[in-house]
Amino acid sequence: MSPITALVEIRRSPQDVFVYVADPTQRSKWQDALEHIEVVRTTPEGVGTRVRETRRIQGSSRTFTWEVTEYDPGRRYALRGIDGPVRARVRMDLTPVDQGAKTRVSIEIAFDGVGIGKMLAPLARRGAGKEVSSDGEHLKNQLEAELT
Repeated sequence: MSPITALVEIRRSPQDVFVYVADPTQRSKWQDALEHIEVVRTTPEGVGTRVRETRRIQGSSRTFTWEVTEYDPGRRYALRGIDGPVRARVRMDLTPVDQGAKTRVSIEIAFDGVGIGKMLAPLARRGAGKEVSSDGEHLKNQLEAELT
C-alpha cells in the first residue's frame, strides 16, 4: 500500500518548523484528531523518545504508543507506532526555500497491520487520508500565526 502524502510551505525556517513538530506537546495545536498526549520517555538525541497518545479514529477514541525513529534537526523527523493492530509510520522532510526563509514540509504516512490489523490498515489509511492535508494546513497556520 502506498503512503499518504501532503506538502505544505510554511513561512518559517526549517529549524523553527523542526523544533515545533518535534515537540509532542504541540501536536494538539495542529492535529484535530488528537485528544490526549503523554510523553513516556525522552532521550537527549531524540531517537527513541516514546509518546502515548489518544486520538479520535472513525468515531471512537484509540490509545497507542509511538517512538521517534529519525531526528535530524531542521531536516527530518520520523516516528512509528509500536503497539496496537495498526501501526503508523510517519516521516516529515523539511526543505529550505528562499534561503531558508520558508520551509517546504513533506508529510508521509503509511500503515502496517499486525494480526487483525492487516484487515484494518486500509480503513486507517482511508481515515488518515482526510486528515493529513488538513493537519499540514493547521501546522502552517499555527506556525505563521506566531509571526504576527
